[in-house]
Amino acid sequence: MVGPELNERFERLETALRQGSAQTNDRFERLEGLVKQEAAETREYVDLRTTEKATEPHHHMDIVAERLTQDIRLVAEGQQAMRADVICLKDGQKQLLGRQEQLELRQQALEYRQERLEQRQGMLELQQVDLGENQKALVTEVRLVTARRMS
Repeated sequence: MVGPELNERFERLETALRQGSAQTNDRFERLEGLVKQEAAETREYVDLRTTEKATEPHHHMDIVAERLTQDIRLVAEGQQAMRADVICLKDGQKQLLGRQEQLELRQQALEYRQERLEQRQGMLELQQVDLGENQKALVTEVRLVTARRMS
């Protein structure tokens, strides 16, 4: 009973991890696309402006660099959060395994106790049969003694 439930939990955790990983990959791909688009736009802008003014592209590059820095920081934070989630999942899995081991030990102890009780029950049933036979013999003997006294 414990094994299937634990396997089901692990499968759900694994599915959640896969979905989270897929979502993270999608986010990285979108971010990469945005960065490439931003870089292309920046190149176009720089090419146009370099002929006009030398200071304006520098300012725009600072803005783009700041945006990229923010985007990269966001990605890094997402990665840290993902790692923390994975660590939590692994810790949870370890705890579940420990609990499963405890339950299995308890189950073994109960099975052992049950065996012992069944053995005792068998012995008591044999003793009960013996007592029943002894009781019959005693009743017969009492009847014989009573019958002799009356005769």
